[in-house]
Amino acid sequence: MAAALRGKAVNDAQATRASKRLAISGGAAIIFAMSDRSDFDLTPILPWASGGMFALIGFFALLIASRAGGAMTYWIGLGIFVASVLAIFYLIAKSSDHSS
Repeated sequence: MAAALRGKAVNDAQATRASKRLAISGGAAIIFAMSDRSDFDLTPILPWASGGMFALIGFFALLIASRAGGAMTYWIGLGIFVASVLAIFYLIAKSSDHSS
């Protein structure tokens, strides 16, 4: 009887911890639930996500260059913008390469 109660208490404690993790993680629970699926693959989303990040970096670099106090900050901002545009063009070329 004591072992059965102890087992039930352990299961209840594990369920409580799991529900707290779900409550704390919020929307991330969907990602963890989907990660158990063997056919779920994030590979097609990664170029879009990295392209969006490069676009944001380029935008902020232009903002930095436009409000530059000196020549060095201006050129660094423009350089980062050009690098992010080239990175986006590389992602476009890589995704449209049908030679394989």
